[in-house]
Amino acid sequence: MLNHTPAIHPPLLRALHWATLACVLAALGIALARESFESHALRMTLLQWHRLAGLLAFALTLARIVSRFGLATAEPLRDAPAAQRLLAAGAHLGLYALLVLVPLLGWLASNAHGNATLPFGIHLPVLVEADDDLADQLEEAHGVAAWSFLALAGLHAAAALWHHHFKRDDVLVAMLPRLRR
Repeated sequence: MLNHTPAIHPPLLRALHWATLACVLAALGIALARESFESHALRMTLLQWHRLAGLLAFALTLARIVSRFGLATAEPLRDAPAAQRLLAAGAHLGLYALLVLVPLLGWLASNAHGNATLPFGIHLPVLVEADDDLADQLEEAHGVAAWSFLALAGLHAAAALWHHHFKRDDVLVAMLPRLRR
């Protein structure tokens, strides 16, 4: 049987991967920067932008999940030991799960605080009614899930760099954007 696995991921998956990363970094940067301002109005504006970046990451992740079902993806680890492939698959599953869970928890926390509107007047469905105690619990869960995601994403990036610089294989290259030649 012929192996039709591409050497690189399809352009759509690569674009969604890097766009998701950009949104996650924006959401993180905004959340961290927000803490250094005293102005309530500015903090609320930054919170709205944080929410927007998080929801964009959520939407891009859903698009990535749907796209993976219809597109052939690269398998740069196909010759790796089974344990390494299993670890990589588990890490990817964890990343996808957290990329869905973190924004969903943020959305729920936002609703529990009585908010359903983003910048540009975008109205989101209300998933839970306003409840201060629930809002505090959801905010805590959102933060724990976000830091867990960042830790796993850091390991993911370190593994890609390890493969590139030490194993000298195509794991990282399979996901890098292609420049015009």
